[in-house]
Amino acid sequence: MVMLPSRHISAPAYAKVNLHLWVGPRRDDGYHPIASIFQLIDLADTVSLALRPDPDLTIRCNVLQGVDHEHNTMVTAALLFCEQTGRIGTVDIACEKHIPLQAGLGGGSSDAATVLRLLNDSCGNPLDQQSLLELGARVGSDVPFFLGSSAVAYVQGRGELLEPLQAREDLFALVVMPVGKGVSTARAFADLDALRAQDRLGITQTPDRAFLAARYAQKVSEWDFFNNFRPVMGDLAPLYDQLDALVAQTGDSFGTVSGSGASYCIVSESQRTIGIIKTKIERISHYVCLYCIKCLHRGHSGVTVSV
Repeated sequence: MVMLPSRHISAPAYAKVNLHLWVGPRRDDGYHPIASIFQLIDLADTVSLALRPDPDLTIRCNVLQGVDHEHNTMVTAALLFCEQTGRIGTVDIACEKHIPLQAGLGGGSSDAATVLRLLNDSCGNPLDQQSLLELGARVGSDVPFFLGSSAVAYVQGRGELLEPLQAREDLFALVVMPVGKGVSTARAFADLDALRAQDRLGITQTPDRAFLAARYAQKVSEWDFFNNFRPVMGDLAPLYDQLDALVAQTGDSFGTVSGSGASYCIVSESQRTIGIIKTKIERISHYVCLYCIKCLHRGHSGVTVSV
């Protein structure tokens, strides 16, 4: 066993949006295969770690509303890291939340990835990039994306197979989050399975990576990406219908539900267009939180993990 160092460190944990999301039938292992485009955005939590050497392993985290200790991805990430690397000591985790819960923005996965990265850096990088990605996949399906260096990727498997795409530098966006209307990912998958069992899903195939990469490089107004979760949004469907109509009416933009919901993301090359749409949404609804964001475009790599 190796003692943890004495250290206080922090870093941003950026969110993502799904610009495209195809979900396949449930596999024998309980997971659903996906084909998606993940885009990193500058909406972020702040994750801080206080490490202290100690003869016992203790992991604590500040209480997050709606997240119990047992299902806290940051606690799980820290525990798995210490077990795999033989580290012992006290890990105090604090998370300043800005990414809304149950929004389809990957906040929990990004927080966990940031914990793994901070611990690995603090301990002298005992895990190489491949090992870190494999460990992240054990924490959650989306975690490997946040551990990579690609700001946009074509994502397959259950989320652990990453193929970087050439990130764009001209994308502005608006995230629309209904107040008090988070969507349970487990429920969304169950509803999607039920719809598929009734042969009512409609879209059953997805374009391949090359096709989606070419689409991503085109004008945003020409994007025809889709999200398989769109038909199972229940009482949120009328809001999304309104937002779809607003995007179509304004032009020069693209809108979609992110992940399994509940957030809706509007993307444009024009910051002015995003401002116009934001003003229009403020006039038609007081029951949403609006986040003006920038799509990130940090350097990309070819790291892929298959576990």
